[in-house]
Amino acid sequence: VVERSFGSMEIHYRNQSEVQEAGRIMLEQLGAQESDRMACRIAWSEVICAVTPDHATLINRQLRKGSMLLPGKSMFILETEPAGYIVYAANEAEKAANVTLVDVKAFGSFGGLTMMGTEAEAEAA
Repeated sequence: VVERSFGSMEIHYRNQSEVQEAGRIMLEQLGAQESDRMACRIAWSEVICAVTPDHATLINRQLRKGSMLLPGKSMFILETEPAGYIVYAANEAEKAANVTLVDVKAFGSFGGLTMMGTEAEAEAA
């Protein structure tokens, strides 16, 4: 993803130590340190319980690439600033609870995600 105001880059490799070393080298070349990054701020967090079939249909019509929101399930919505932290939040939420990622936007000044699960799972996420 390339975004005009806030550029981002993802590095993937099967060996995590290689990825960490690549990050260290990039920061060194930029004259920056990991501690220079902005702190995460949660701009919005909400659980909407028992989504109706009509609302699920409207949400599922949006142009997105995640799973479908199912009627009767609860929806967890989270926004973070800066946007990059939303990827970390999605990963941690999926580890903490049996939730399904419905949508994620990880670029720009704010990142957002929508997840689905039972009410208890959504609260745990």
